[in-house]
Amino acid sequence: MKAGKLEEFISAEEAGRLFQKFFMPLGASTMLWDEEGNLVFSDFMAPKAEEYESELKEWLERAKREKRPFICRCYTGSLNCVIPLIYREEEEEYFLGIASGCQGMKLVTNKVIEKIDHSQMLFQANLFLNAFQRRVTIRRKKRFRSDYFLILNRIEELTAEHVVKRYPRYRNLGLRTIFEAFNDLADSINFLTTLVVPSKIKYYAFRDPLTDTYNRHFLNEQLKLLRKHREMFPVGILFADIDDLKLINDTLGHKEGDRYIVRMVEVLKASLRGGDRIFRVGGDEFIVLIPRANEEVMEKIVKRIRNNLGYVNEQEGLTPPLSVSLGYSLWNSPEESFTEALDKADKAMYEEKRKSG
Repeated sequence: MKAGKLEEFISAEEAGRLFQKFFMPLGASTMLWDEEGNLVFSDFMAPKAEEYESELKEWLERAKREKRPFICRCYTGSLNCVIPLIYREEEEEYFLGIASGCQGMKLVTNKVIEKIDHSQMLFQANLFLNAFQRRVTIRRKKRFRSDYFLILNRIEELTAEHVVKRYPRYRNLGLRTIFEAFNDLADSINFLTTLVVPSKIKYYAFRDPLTDTYNRHFLNEQLKLLRKHREMFPVGILFADIDDLKLINDTLGHKEGDRYIVRMVEVLKASLRGGDRIFRVGGDEFIVLIPRANEEVMEKIVKRIRNNLGYVNEQEGLTPPLSVSLGYSLWNSPEESFTEALDKADKAMYEEKRKSG
């Protein structure tokens, strides 16, 4: 790999602004060093040379050796993404220096959070490196129409998450039409990132992946909501436990055990009303919340579940047959303890399991 002088390929200012474009959305400070380790661009007050001299030398050597972005720690403890500025032209490779994006030292040391930060920074680093290669190619060829450059710049902005609307500064019907299409894309990205994606994340955060029923986390959210609506009381609490699921898993395998769980959920859904909520709280355990319930409503639901279990076993030919122990209670008012009402349903379920076992 040859050493090349950065300024002979692209100006440090242009390279620095391009780097900013990709790393500012991450809240990172940006710096560029040339092939000799001279600081040529910085968007903040750079540290004194002697404070990071040994680290910089290590970064430069590692960048030449690995030729791809990597994550390390600064002497301050900040998270740092180092990106080798490499330009490839036919069979030649030129090392032009490194770019460095630093995020402030994390107060939270959770490894999961750091892993997410790493992936975000490396993803943006590779996007920047692709854009840097294109920019250098343009500057080397020196035959690139100005309107093409405006389009390229617009694509870079959208790729780097600067999702804003823009219009060309001068009249050009073709260019304006292209920018209008980019503006529609910006609207689409904003819609996805602010509405669709968060709602999907929230959806899956509250769902059991096997059965698509709610999980224990959403049960807590639902309890908070119910306590604010007295008109929903009494709330029926149904506790359901699949019989002998461990034996099914041990003898027939977990895949077959999952089939029994899914069929159980189908039975519950077919037996409940539209506003009732099913929560999977264990491997074989389910809690159902039934608003505006009473003893008669709960007895009817239990009877439906029994009938639907018989139908599923007949249609599916399940061996052993799908069996469930049920117990219920009524949570009469927001002032009453939900835990105590749940314990009553749990005890009723285990009493039924004891009698049938």
